[in-house]
Amino acid sequence: RPPRMLAQFASTSTRTFLRVASSQKRLTSRPTKLTRFSPNPRPPTRNFITKMSSTLGKTGTPGNTAVADVSETGAFVRKEAGFRNRIEKGGAFPPESGRYHVYVSLACPWACRVVSTIGLKGLGDHVSWSAVHPTWQKTKPLDESDTHAGWAFVEAGTALSSPSGCGSFSGPVYDSDPIHSGEIKFVRDLYEKVGAPEGTRFTVPVLWDKKKRHDREQRKQRDHA
Repeated sequence: RPPRMLAQFASTSTRTFLRVASSQKRLTSRPTKLTRFSPNPRPPTRNFITKMSSTLGKTGTPGNTAVADVSETGAFVRKEAGFRNRIEKGGAFPPESGRYHVYVSLACPWACRVVSTIGLKGLGDHVSWSAVHPTWQKTKPLDESDTHAGWAFVEAGTALSSPSGCGSFSGPVYDSDPIHSGEIKFVRDLYEKVGAPEGTRFTVPVLWDKKKRHDREQRKQRDHA
């Protein structure tokens, strides 16, 4: 059986986040000068929004991305996730300490909710997690016909520019994939490893079953023995 991706949705201390946020609030809690603004700002026209959404793939972020699905007014339309498995007793994915790993991006608000939940629920010793680089990259850089851009795994501290070549972003809070020994370079690779159908959005967070992958590798070794 192939490795299984449980969900498209580590250990971290939520108390640390709260303590840092509290100290920053104290430092910035001095009175500030208010700026006047119009109570009824003029919204952008539909033509402007449509034009911007149609050129996004050519200027800011190439190709089909996780946010490529938009309405005529430019609103993001979430695509239904293709992986909806659950961790439950008696199911295909039973609760087991150390069995599951969560891939997140700290630039993704949905993924940050998962990180916070792991901390609040005290699951840090049972569910491991790792973060991708916060800047999207072309996931098939050698294929000019494939313009998809998405989350990338790189060593901590590696500086990457945006897909359009703007800026340079680095930091200590991301790292290479700790599960697949350098085999996985992009989140897209995880999806393709489990046979995701065409049209799948390669999003985070991702909940990964490490045990099923290990069982599959053992079977492959026996078959070749």
